[in-house]
Amino acid sequence: MKHHTKARRLTAVLLSLALILGAAAMPASSLQLKDDMTFGRISEYKDFYEAHSEVADLLAKGLFDLEDRIYIKDYAIPDYEASRLLTMVTHMHPELFYVSGGFSYSRYKQGDSYYVHSFIPRWGRVFYDSNGNYTGEQSYTKEQVLEMRAEFRTRAQWYLDQVDEDMSDFDKALILHDALVLNSSYLLSGETYDLMVNGQGKCYGYSEAYSYLLAQAGVNSEIVESAEMFHQWNKVEIDGKYYHVDVTWDDPTPDKPGFVKHTFFLLSDSAIEGYEANPHYDYRSDFVSDDTRFDKMRYHRINTRMCHVGGDVYVVDNNNPESSESGKHLLTYDLGADSFETVESFTDERWHADEGLVWSNNYMSLEEYDGYLYMNTENSVLVFDMQTKELSPFAVNSFEKRFYGLRVIDGRVYAVLADNPNETGTLQYVGDCYIREEPTTGEPTTEEPTTEAPTTEEPTTEEPTTEEPVTEPENIIGDVDGNGSIDINDATQLQRGLALFFIFDDAQRVRADANGDGAVNIKDVTALQRFLAGFENCLA
Repeated sequence: MKHHTKARRLTAVLLSLALILGAAAMPASSLQLKDDMTFGRISEYKDFYEAHSEVADLLAKGLFDLEDRIYIKDYAIPDYEASRLLTMVTHMHPELFYVSGGFSYSRYKQGDSYYVHSFIPRWGRVFYDSNGNYTGEQSYTKEQVLEMRAEFRTRAQWYLDQVDEDMSDFDKALILHDALVLNSSYLLSGETYDLMVNGQGKCYGYSEAYSYLLAQAGVNSEIVESAEMFHQWNKVEIDGKYYHVDVTWDDPTPDKPGFVKHTFFLLSDSAIEGYEANPHYDYRSDFVSDDTRFDKMRYHRINTRMCHVGGDVYVVDNNNPESSESGKHLLTYDLGADSFETVESFTDERWHADEGLVWSNNYMSLEEYDGYLYMNTENSVLVFDMQTKELSPFAVNSFEKRFYGLRVIDGRVYAVLADNPNETGTLQYVGDCYIREEPTTGEPTTEEPTTEAPTTEEPTTEEPTTEEPVTEPENIIGDVDGNGSIDINDATQLQRGLALFFIFDDAQRVRADANGDGAVNIKDVTALQRFLAGFENCLA
């Protein structure tokens, strides 16, 4: 095993990654990412913005254009409002994620007061470990920012491809909510860029990525903060009224591949404040959410993706029938009537625990690909044909562990292997998704018979060849992508692998164990980041 020793501190590293995207069915009229900045879609300090909209928009454009100095002297902004102004602008425009490196400003005096003359932004970011402790900083060149922005936009377009421009705002908000949760996992050190591109981040990344996607989909939202909770989430406008959505808290922790909660999707102020298990409190919002129509909706009990197919919404209710009348069923959901209709029953399915016991709930995931629905039992994967309405076996569990969920990634079906529902589990490939063949029409053709002349093959004599020995590349600890060097690309690939954007092979798993403890997890991300920042001279 080869260990790589670092000779000097890295001051800048080039970000470059080839996105490995999970598959998603693209609607016929999917949304296209807007090329320009979208103003007014994401609210932050509404009154402050309305009073300073012109200078806020000027500052946003300057940051977007990567100007070295942005002059705002004509707007008489007091120096004590400088930080508030910049914070508001970056929250309203999550695509400015690269401004997190900080800023400085020049000021001028008028009378007894000081005012901002110009902003001097810094492009970069700060790193924290899983406990929130500072581990280092990284500055970006303008070339790096442009490359990162391209990656950010590419991934954002992938999410928008799952949304039809003719859908209701409710459906757009729901599909983007589910997609973000299923393709992300909570990480205390991750920011907006990390959440969007690498699928890992904290509440700030979840909420800002969600607001950005909503804005691109034409849905208004607000970023809501609670300093007391040290937490951030969203309010989303549906039919002229605002409702709370907490994407972060709807993502199971630890991560459960294939599962997404809807507990905090579209709640009123009273509902989210009065939620007994996890109440939200001491938050700042410019919009009153007093409409309670979604508070008691049945969809809140669903913990899998809500699949939109051909105008219908398919869901799985995994709850025990004793606590849910639709429990353990594949269903269609009617939002207007808030009602379920049974498609298939799974009340006889059981997930077994130790000592002959069984779990009271089911642990089925639901995914859709090209008109087929995929779901799992404890010992099999099933497929439901949307055209024929037939349910049939797809794969059988021949592994030592049970199936606790599934994922469809890049047209391939993976079962989640685990001993119990409290484990994150590992993904196991079980087969390629079915591809529906389009019917073809055409005139029949008649082939004329052909007669081939017989051929006589002459014997040939082959010269003996000598094969050069092939030298297998060494496994370098930390070189996750296997290109022979350790850089920020490896940290990115490690995060994406942990977020289940792809599956580590055996060699990658060895190289990804940056701290040498025999397991690949978030501790290896921290070790690799500290190494790249120069805090450590050796990995493992």
